[in-house]
Amino acid sequence: MDDLENTATFLSVASTLSFVKTAHAMNLRQPSVTARIKRLEERLGVTLFIRNKNHRIHLTQEGREFLPYARQMIQLMQEAENKVRSIKKKAEGKIRIGATPTWSVNVLPKILGTVRSGNPEVEFHVVHGNTKAIRDMVLGNEIDVGLIASDVSHQQIQQDCAHVTPWVLVCSPQHRLAECEEIEIQEILREPLVTYEQSTDGWRGIQRIFSSYHAIPNVVAELNQLEAAKVMVIESSFVSLLPFIGVQRELKEGSLVAVRVRQLSEIQTVMSIIYLKSKASYLLIEVMRKDVSEYFDEWHPYSIRTL
Repeated sequence: MDDLENTATFLSVASTLSFVKTAHAMNLRQPSVTARIKRLEERLGVTLFIRNKNHRIHLTQEGREFLPYARQMIQLMQEAENKVRSIKKKAEGKIRIGATPTWSVNVLPKILGTVRSGNPEVEFHVVHGNTKAIRDMVLGNEIDVGLIASDVSHQQIQQDCAHVTPWVLVCSPQHRLAECEEIEIQEILREPLVTYEQSTDGWRGIQRIFSSYHAIPNVVAELNQLEAAKVMVIESSFVSLLPFIGVQRELKEGSLVAVRVRQLSEIQTVMSIIYLKSKASYLLIEVMRKDVSEYFDEWHPYSIRTL
C-alpha cells in the first residue's frame, strides 16, 4: 500500500510541479510529501525530480519515463476497487471531483448532499478550476469526475450533458436598466462590465456578438470567482453577463435584477459531467451521474419576468 501512496504522491507532484501544492491537495505536511518521493526514488533506484537554479522542480528523464506507468498503476488499483464495490453494489470510498464556478456556487453542494444522504460511506475530495484544468486532471487520473461548463473533445473522455443555462445581464436594483424587461445590445456596448473566467464558451460567444457591432466588451474588472463578480455588481453601478443558474439565489433575494439582451438570447452554457471512458462502469461515477441527472430533472428555476 505504501508503494501506491508514494506513486499517487508522485503523480500529484508531477502535475503541480510543487511539493507545497501537493501537500495542500493531499492534506499532508510538506515533509511527508518529500519523504514519500524519497522512498519511491529509493525503491526505483533513480532520481525523479530535479530543481533548477530558480528552485523550481522538473521531472528527470527517469521521472518522465515512469510517469505513464505510475498512472496505469493507480488507475488499475482504482479499477479493481470499483469493480469489487460494484459487485457488492455498495457505494463507498472517496470520489475526487473537479468543478468549475458555475457548478460550485449553487449546484454542487446540493448534489453532494444528496449523494451523501443515500450513500453514507462515500467521501468527497473537491477541487476547483476552469474547464481545461479539470479536463487535464481527468486525463491525469487526478480526479474521477469533472463538472464543467465548456465543451471538451478527447477520445478518452466521456462527456454527458447535464443542463443548458442561458446567460443574462445582471445589475443592482438601483441601476438604470433594472426596470427594463428587454434591451438592445447597443444599450450596453459601453456599459462597465464585471466578468469572471473569460475562457468559457459562453463568454467567447458574447465577444463574437459584440465584435459584429464593431465593439469589444467594456470590461472594468475581470475576477476569478463568480461570487466576487456578483458582490461587485451588487455593490456598484457595474453590470455583468453571467449564467442564469449562477445567480438564482440573488435574483430570488432581490439583490440582483436580470435583464434580457435580445441579441444575446441564444448565448448558453452547456453544463456537463466528464470522466474517463474506462471508468464508465465505476459505481461511484454511476452514483454521481444519477444524482446529477435527478437534480436537474427536478430543478425548478426561480421564475423571473425576463425568462
